[in-house]
Amino acid sequence: MPARPRRLLAVEAVVAAQAVDTAAPAALGRGPEFLRRAIREVVPRLEDDRPCGVDVEAVRHAILESDDVRSTPRALTGEASAL
Repeated sequence: MPARPRRLLAVEAVVAAQAVDTAAPAALGRGPEFLRRAIREVVPRLEDDRPCGVDVEAVRHAILESDDVRSTPRALTGEASAL
């Protein structure tokens, strides 16, 4: 996948993790919970305003390009990942 779409996915992942943490749902599916935990291992929850470019790049490099995340869709659905 080209760099720009991967960066956009990283932005969406950071925003989604923040939304989940803020909403605090009773439960998440296995895939979303796996991704949220992986994001929180490299990016802390946003408590105050701060630039998020470093967070996005951390997610892009550490998570979206990791073998664990690339293999997750196959593990959950049996289908190959487009990541």
